[in-house]
Amino acid sequence: MRDVGIIRRQASPLAPLRRRGESQPMRVEHREYLDNLYEKTLAHQREYHDGTFPFKGYYKLSEYVEKHKVSSALELGTAIGLTAAAIALGNDYVTLDTIEKHERNIEKAKDNVKVLGDGIVSRVNFIEGRYFDVLESEEYKYKKYDLIFLDAYVTRYNEVKFLTDYLSPGGIFIISNLRREIPKSLEAYNYINDDSIFEVLEIVDDTIFARKRIFIA
Repeated sequence: MRDVGIIRRQASPLAPLRRRGESQPMRVEHREYLDNLYEKTLAHQREYHDGTFPFKGYYKLSEYVEKHKVSSALELGTAIGLTAAAIALGNDYVTLDTIEKHERNIEKAKDNVKVLGDGIVSRVNFIEGRYFDVLESEEYKYKKYDLIFLDAYVTRYNEVKFLTDYLSPGGIFIISNLRREIPKSLEAYNYINDDSIFEVLEIVDDTIFARKRIFIA
């Protein structure tokens, strides 16, 4: 496991202009940036075949960060930075820990995010390693997050249950690729749909958006 840390860069024309707590639609420049990064991620997957399929709901990630006033977020699987950027663009104060096992992808993600300027990159902590190992380390094992985004190739029950402990009461869990035709993924889907643990906010295709209950029975 290697923590590659928070990177700092000078201001960028793409940097957000809003004040803390101020809500406004995503800027056209940011939408164009994310759309271009989506295409770059598709090209990366075609070249390396490393499972970095881009998450299509990247606008919705930003919307959830803004709507729920998320101040701390965890992402499992940075790829080359598309969804990390989308989360960071959600508001002007969220901090993000994003974990990726491929060093090559981490370096590309840092390069892709740095164009957004210091106001964004100073809030994104890129971590290289396997997320079970990272989160069980002394530095991270007691952390709690307002939002967790898991975009696994096939989401499994053991992953979801493990990550639930890192979600603050009332926090948002966004999980993609909950393929109910696969038994291990169906088990994860049923766990998230347990009303005593989560309130399901919406399901879009194979992605579920849920809130962890403040009091768990």
